[in-house]
Amino acid sequence: MEVTIRQATDSDVRVLAELCMEVQALHVQLRPSLFLETNVNELADFFRDRLDDPDFTAYLAIGRDQPVGYVLLNAVRRPDHLLLRKREYVEIDQICVREGHRRQGIGEQLVFKAAEVARELGVEEVQLNVWADNGPAVAAFEAFGFKKQRHVMILASSAQG
Repeated sequence: MEVTIRQATDSDVRVLAELCMEVQALHVQLRPSLFLETNVNELADFFRDRLDDPDFTAYLAIGRDQPVGYVLLNAVRRPDHLLLRKREYVEIDQICVREGHRRQGIGEQLVFKAAEVARELGVEEVQLNVWADNGPAVAAFEAFGFKKQRHVMILASSAQG
């Protein structure tokens, strides 16, 4: 599908919220102990606040004059300290392609937009986190060229050894 990707503005908070409802529903389904159900109005307020953050940017994918996806980006800057070198990268906080528009290259275009933003900021990496049991997303990100760098492992405090 032919899409145009443009930066979201304050007038887009409702659209961002509606798209985010799809992402949040998946998160609640995969991790109900972690993610909360919400509503469009609360999400619109959330996006209104986030768009004021200079290190946050949202881009909308528009196809046939309809919003079909978004990518939410954070510019991350971590200075040198005793143990680690300075790190700067663009983080994909969320990416969404509306159901019915998936597997048409829209997600890839949104990822490439994140890479373009990283280049414009003079940083060399785009990073993201994805739940291990979200198989379709893991496969898509690997197909886009992302490489696994670390594993986050969780041990319940009730575990006994």
